[in-house]
Amino acid sequence: MCGLPATKTDPNGLVKTFTYDAFCRPYQVSQSVTGAYAKTRFENEGNPATQALVKYTPLPNGASGGAGEDFTRSFYDGLGRVYRVETPGETAASARRIAETDYDLRGNVLRTAFPRFVGETAQWTTNSYDWADRLTKTINPDASQRSYLHDIATATGTPTPRLYGVTLTDELGHLTRTPSTTRGDIAGIIRDVGGLNLPESRSYDLLGRLIGVTDPGGSTWTYTYDMLGNRLSASDADLGTWTYVYD
Repeated sequence: MCGLPATKTDPNGLVKTFTYDAFCRPYQVSQSVTGAYAKTRFENEGNPATQALVKYTPLPNGASGGAGEDFTRSFYDGLGRVYRVETPGETAASARRIAETDYDLRGNVLRTAFPRFVGETAQWTTNSYDWADRLTKTINPDASQRSYLHDIATATGTPTPRLYGVTLTDELGHLTRTPSTTRGDIAGIIRDVGGLNLPESRSYDLLGRLIGVTDPGGSTWTYTYDMLGNRLSASDADLGTWTYVYD
């Protein structure tokens, strides 16, 4: 009725059986020989506070009937964004594990909490964004932070046009600058190590395929492709030249 596969048989003759709910969404996938299965359930649909997608799989101990199942319960909001993931604890009687994500009014990830047991205090990692929804700062639970500066890239070295660059300052104060092309491809990486600006450059062909890399030591890697985009050769500074043939 859904027009979706009911069974699939692999080259070894093992048959997988698929069932679906009234909305043609996956309900259960089972393998009769091994007994493996995966169940999908939608809980409390329409209630934004409790609606969740739950996936069940059997535990290795072979228990059945729900007594030996592992699960992942993903709570989602009205926009389909997962904001809380719940998994079992160490035992059936112990507290469950949770991981949480909050979003800002523009849909960006505002903060995330490391996985923890229910009842423990959340340790949040908080993000800030600019007017273009670009990440500008990340503050860790221990108050350390990394910042991102977005500006016009001026790095040179290849004829590839550049549009903007991102300068990352990590928790230890190390700077890494990444200029990008108008296509959004990374054109280079400049790392400030001990006051030294160590540049790595990358070049692309007109179809946006990577054709060259030069590391801070001057070693080079080059690549060629056919008209279908398959790689034909790779000249590696460490491994030598590799060629590829396709049937």
